[in-house]
Amino acid sequence: MTQLAARTGVSDTYPNPSNATAKAALAAMWDVINEMSQAAEIDLASAATCNIGGQASRKLRITGTTGITSFGTTYTGPIMLRFGGALTITHHATTLICPGGVNLAVAAGDMLMATPKCTTSGTFDGWIILSYLPVGGL
Repeated sequence: MTQLAARTGVSDTYPNPSNATAKAALAAMWDVINEMSQAAEIDLASAATCNIGGQASRKLRITGTTGITSFGTTYTGPIMLRFGGALTITHHATTLICPGGVNLAVAAGDMLMATPKCTTSGTFDGWIILSYLPVGGL
């Protein structure tokens, strides 16, 4: 799985990045898009800490019904999750941000996209759920 370049690695020379920097950033972005659309979905068992960033795919099916309080500290994103069972994702104000700032109860078939979040200095420090699509629609 390709990891995106650090935010500062792309913007160090903004607005005039070198061709090499711009090409490398575009290639990394292309790899992520390709992985999101072409990679196989793999199963990952639900657990209190569910290390979504440490998997070999950006498309995961979370199996089981154990509640999730953390997506782990391996930050490679964005990652698409589909759930095989009902469970609760526990909101945390800094390390696992759920939509609306509340716990998220998901059902089998629900999908969401999570991405690492970082401080203003570019240090990754948690995950944010960018979108959530219940199986029955919004």
